Amino acid sequence: MVSSVETSHILFAAFDPVSFQEITCYRKPGARPGHAPVTGWPAEAATAGDNINMTVPLVSATEIPLPLFAEDVLAVAEKPPEFAATEPDPYAEACALYGQGSYSEAAKKLTSLLTEAPQDIRALALMARTLANQGNFNEAAEWCEKAIISDKLDAGCHYLLATIQQEQGQFNAALTSLKRAVYLEPGFVLAYFTMGNLARLQGRTKTSEKYFANALALLNTHQAEDILPESEGMTAQRLLEIIQAMKFPSAVTKRSNHEHQPG
Repeated sequence: MVSSVETSHILFAAFDPVSFQEITCYRKPGARPGHAPVTGWPAEAATAGDNINMTVPLVSATEIPLPLFAEDVLAVAEKPPEFAATEPDPYAEACALYGQGSYSEAAKKLTSLLTEAPQDIRALALMARTLANQGNFNEAAEWCEKAIISDKLDAGCHYLLATIQQEQGQFNAALTSLKRAVYLEPGFVLAYFTMGNLARLQGRTKTSEKYFANALALLNTHQAEDILPESEGMTAQRLLEIIQAMKFPSAVTKRSNHEHQPG
């Protein structure tokens, strides 16, 4: 009996393959359950023996066990091997589903995970993101609040709550959440950028320029290809281009599109 990586019709051409579901066994030609095992090697194997470097000693016929019946093979297959791989990480699976846009499936996976670990802040935050992407902003905000209760010092959760509150039209509450985020993480580029957008929506141009200027100053500390925290993949270079495209003279500074010098 061999493992899946050892299965090869070339290596075991001298033997008869016997398959049981996902298990492949090899036995000497003519051997059947209940028959006496065949002694010696088949002629083909003997012919090729001079070119084979055997790494295990040969055994006598009496030491070779009889082939298993199908039900016995299945019974063995159902027993988990001692070296079986660890169970899949439910959070990693939920992240994969979220990345594929399978939000309903991700939510189901997260619900199961949070039943076992209700304080898992990663799962709480991902649940909030998942529901927000489905347009369920009220539920998303509730899960985000749970994440903040789990860890009040996590700046990312405050930022996430702010983005949800902004979608709900709760601009003042969103601004409060963003200020908490930058208090906990002074270098939070996206938080300053979002505050700039909020001020812009409210017609507070000067205030928005100030926030955008802060975001640009922080971008000076990043390399162009750096992925910004909580951005789901946005690079520092891309955010720089977005701010520059807004054409606010007092906020936008001329910089190389490829070089970020420490500010």
